[in-house]
Amino acid sequence: MRDKLKQFNVPEEYLNTDAWEPVEISNLSDSEKEIFLRKKNAIDLYLSTSLTIKTISDETNMSASKIYRLVERCLTQNGDGYIYGYSALLPYTRINSNRYNKFKEFIIQYPVLNELVIKRFKLHKFNQISNLQTIHRSFLRWCYKNNITDNEYPFTLSDRGYKALLRYYKEWSDIQDRLKALSQTTRLTLEQLPTSCGLPLSEVEVDGHRIDAYFITEFQTPSGTWREAIIERPWILCAIDRSTRCILGYELVLKPEYDSLDLISCIENSIIPTNRFSSEKDDKPKAFPNQIFSDIEYALFDELHLDNAKAHLSDSFLNTLVNKLGIKVCYGKVAEPTRRGIIERFFKTLEENSFHTLPSTTGSSPKDPRRHSPEMQAQKYRISVEDLENITFSTILHYNNTPHSSLYGNSPLEDFRQKK
Repeated sequence: MRDKLKQFNVPEEYLNTDAWEPVEISNLSDSEKEIFLRKKNAIDLYLSTSLTIKTISDETNMSASKIYRLVERCLTQNGDGYIYGYSALLPYTRINSNRYNKFKEFIIQYPVLNELVIKRFKLHKFNQISNLQTIHRSFLRWCYKNNITDNEYPFTLSDRGYKALLRYYKEWSDIQDRLKALSQTTRLTLEQLPTSCGLPLSEVEVDGHRIDAYFITEFQTPSGTWREAIIERPWILCAIDRSTRCILGYELVLKPEYDSLDLISCIENSIIPTNRFSSEKDDKPKAFPNQIFSDIEYALFDELHLDNAKAHLSDSFLNTLVNKLGIKVCYGKVAEPTRRGIIERFFKTLEENSFHTLPSTTGSSPKDPRRHSPEMQAQKYRISVEDLENITFSTILHYNNTPHSSLYGNSPLEDFRQKK
C-alpha cells in the first residue's frame, strides 16, 4: 500500500478496484466518456500498480495533484460507509467530504469541545478574535490536554482538521445569519419546543432518506432511441405528523441530491389532496388524511420541524413557508442531535418492511449479508422505478393503517380521526 493512502483510513479491501461496482457510461457524450476513461485509468494505475506518480502522470496526461484529488474523491465514504468509487469520476457528481463527516462525528463525541468551538465562533463573528487559525490552535490545545493521541483524528490529517473547522464555521455562520433575518415569532430553537404535541398538524416533521436499493429506468435520447439507466439509492422525502405518527405525504427524488423544490413538492403533497396513486375504485383504501377527511383538505401545519440541510435553508423555501403560508420553521443546532426521531424511526420501518427485502437492496451497511451486487440484481429482475413507486405507496398505506404501540393500539389514521 502506498503511504499516502493510509490517511484515508478506509478498509484495505476498498483499495481493490476490481471489487468496485461498475458505472453506466453509455449515456455520456464521446468527450465525457473519453475524460472518464482517462481518469479511471489513472485511478487503476495508482491503486493497482507500483508505478511512480510521475509515470502515471505522464501516461494519463494529468498532473500529480489532480490524480491525488481524484483518488481522494473515489475513496471518500458517504454517510452509509460506502466509498464513491468510480462514480466519483462521472461528470457533475457531487461528493460529500468524508473528512468533514469525521470532523462532525468527532465534535459530537466531545460536547465540551463543541461548546468551546462555538464560543470561539461567536467571538470571531463579533471581531473579538481576528482569524480562524487562533480558533484552530485552541481546538488542538484542547485535544492535546484531553489525551487525543497523534494517531487519532485530527492529528492524522496534514491540516489537522483546519479545513473541516473552516467549513464548520461557514455552516454555523450561515445559519446564524438566516436565523437573525427571520422574525422570532416565526422561528424557534430546539430549547423552546414543547416536549409533546396534541392536535394533528400542530407539529410536522419533514426529512429526506436515501433508499437502500437500486432500480432501473428507461429514457429517450435526443436521437429518439431508448436507453436504460441505473438509479442508485433514490431519495424519499416524507412529512409525518408528530401527534398521530401519520404520514401526510411524500415525494420520490431520482436525482443524486434533493433540493428545496423537491421539499416544497413533498409539503404540497401533504396539504393538497391527490389521487396520484389511488385507484378509481371506491373500495380502494386511501393512504393519507387529506384524502380521507374532507375537513382537513388544504389544511396547513402550525410548525414544521427540519434539520439544517442546505436545501431546507434556501431563501425561496423559507420565503414560501414563512411569508406566504405562515408556517413556523423550527431548526435544530448545528452538529447536535435533533428531536426528529419520529421520522427517523419511520424510515427504519420503511426499509425493513419493503426495500431491504428486494434482491437489489444495498442493505444497511457495506457488510450487510443481504447485499448481493444490487445493480446486477436490479437489471436481472427488472426492478423499475414504477416498482419503487408502488412499493413506497403500499408500504405507507400499510403503515398508516397499522396499530401503533405509542398510540395505544390505534393506527395513525384512526388516531388522526379521533384527535382532529
